[in-house]
Amino acid sequence: MRASLVVLCDVLEDPIPLLKRQLADVILSVAAQTNMHVAAAVLGIDAARMSDLRRGRIARFSVERLIRLLAVIDRRVTLTVETPSRSEVRWFAILRERYGRRDAARRGEKPAHRPTTASRTAARET
Repeated sequence: MRASLVVLCDVLEDPIPLLKRQLADVILSVAAQTNMHVAAAVLGIDAARMSDLRRGRIARFSVERLIRLLAVIDRRVTLTVETPSRSEVRWFAILRERYGRRDAARRGEKPAHRPTTASRTAARET
């Protein structure tokens, strides 16, 4: 069984809980084939932690811990990073520019000159 980890989220949504849920689902699908205590022993965790997994309390596990549990049961995790289209990436440049100016002002540096509409108009007229 191979789990494909494709996490699609918009900018404001935290992808970590979604990733944890996917990892936990794979662990539970394998653990469902046996008794909870046996599965916990195979994974190297106690029954209480196995119960946390079964009840969906994934906040108690780190992504790293879930990946290590998958490695114990011979499952490999592949993470794919996809680049969105060019138009979707535009907001990075906007944020970089906005926060770059703000950070420069905080440090007392003079921000890079960005021509205003008035100076561009004046430059065209000359």
